[in-house]
Amino acid sequence: MDPLEYLRALRRRWIVIVTVLAVALSIGWGTSAATHAAARRAAAKPQPKQYTATTTLLNTGGSGGTGLGNLQTLATLVSLPDVAKLVADDTNYTGDPLNLSRQVGAFASKDLGLLNITATARSPKRAQLLADTFAVDLLVFIQGQATATNSATATAIKDKMNRLNAEINSLNEQIVGSAGTERDHLIAQRDADLTAYNGLLTRYQYLTTHPVTFTPNLFIIQPAVAQQVSSPTFGGVRARASAKSDDTWKRLLLAAIVGLLAGIALALVVERFDTRLRNKKAAEKAFGLPVLAEIPLVPRLRRWRLGDGLLRSRGVPVVIPAFPRVGDAFRLLGAGVSRGAIGNGNGVVGEGNGHLGRQPPKGVILVTSGGPSEGKTTVVANLALTFVQAQRSVIILSCDFHHPQIHQLFDVPNTEGLAEALQAPSGGVLNGHIKSTPVPDMRLVPSGGRPQNPAGLLSSERMREAVEEARAQADIVLIDSPPLLTSAEVTHLFPLVDSVLVVGRARKTTQELAERTGELLKRLDAPVVGVALNGATELPLSSSHVKYWQVVK
Repeated sequence: MDPLEYLRALRRRWIVIVTVLAVALSIGWGTSAATHAAARRAAAKPQPKQYTATTTLLNTGGSGGTGLGNLQTLATLVSLPDVAKLVADDTNYTGDPLNLSRQVGAFASKDLGLLNITATARSPKRAQLLADTFAVDLLVFIQGQATATNSATATAIKDKMNRLNAEINSLNEQIVGSAGTERDHLIAQRDADLTAYNGLLTRYQYLTTHPVTFTPNLFIIQPAVAQQVSSPTFGGVRARASAKSDDTWKRLLLAAIVGLLAGIALALVVERFDTRLRNKKAAEKAFGLPVLAEIPLVPRLRRWRLGDGLLRSRGVPVVIPAFPRVGDAFRLLGAGVSRGAIGNGNGVVGEGNGHLGRQPPKGVILVTSGGPSEGKTTVVANLALTFVQAQRSVIILSCDFHHPQIHQLFDVPNTEGLAEALQAPSGGVLNGHIKSTPVPDMRLVPSGGRPQNPAGLLSSERMREAVEEARAQADIVLIDSPPLLTSAEVTHLFPLVDSVLVVGRARKTTQELAERTGELLKRLDAPVVGVALNGATELPLSSSHVKYWQVVK
């Protein structure tokens, strides 16, 4: 599909695109309104009071202290699970200790040497308790870690001293039984072990009598004091509501973009699965026949009583070719049918047999369609009026015994007609059955009553005689027949006519129906001249100005 076909498809499916776009905008507006309503309900709902309390610790530095550079490390230690477990034990908290850590934050000021521990709770006492307890248990945790480190170091030194003592005792035993150079070497090794042992002993005695601590230089200088957290003001709520109102336009813009893209995609999908004929190119491909004319669609508001093809004024049928483009289409159709296969041995040269000569064309034209409601009868009436305008006499034979309508268009009674003429035992077939119409030079043989065996009548010798009688009395004989695929009796008329015109309706006739119609006509060797595409909307030329109807005189 070329880009132009895509644009035509989108133009045809504009209702789908607009519908999807409207749904997307409605969803965008609805979600925005729901969000705003939820925000208003949340703003109107009373918020529980919140309190904060801050405990301040001072680091004085010194040889045994933590040093100013480690304040940030201390702030990080506040959130450790081990510190939270200590606080949970001290405050009798039975839940997850990590929940306590989420209620506390620490901030270190290196320049001032201060560590602030802030707790948040719904009661002032709870906030104070958490802040102070975290501060104390932080010191306990640090002291505990220092003590554990000191004890581990002392244990390691004690183990090494025991190994050296065992080695010294072993060397003393070896010295007793040795002499000379070996004795001197053993004594030197023992003395080195004694020196190392004495050094470890001195360090061990110091660790056991002077435990290392990191806490003497970190002090609580300000216990926690609770303060209520300020609640949002109505002004703040209004400001947030205003900001959310601004977001509404962003939501609608996004919804419009998404809806437009989704609508285009859905329109192309629907177009892909829609097999109805839309234009001349599609009709010619489906029928396998040339399209002689594209008859424009007449808006419904401009259809008076007689449907697509005719209007009525003062009891006189009026052809819609008074509308310029429709009239041009029927005149083009009449010319195409006339040059297709009219005559064939009746004094008129057909296609491929030279020029038309001076005599007006004469011939029998059968108009049919693949299915019902294609506008076949309308085309017959308008085509007859077009020939009359070209100063040719016309007789219409109504061979549609199932759903006759042509007599209604010209206000001709249908009490007796072709059915009764064909069932008559002898004599002229059409004598007394050709009816005059309000249009000069146009006569009509109505279908008459519905026979029990329409196929038998249309295949009879009297039907052949009826066609010949009509041919002799008029320049053009138009046969209004039933649809080809629903009434097989129409096939008996193919040998009697000079040309067959197939009517298809844009946006109704499907590709499958057109293919079956074209295949059947080709298999029956019908003298088909082409297709009239009725109700066309995709025309190659722009629409002309629609004039008022005129009476055909």
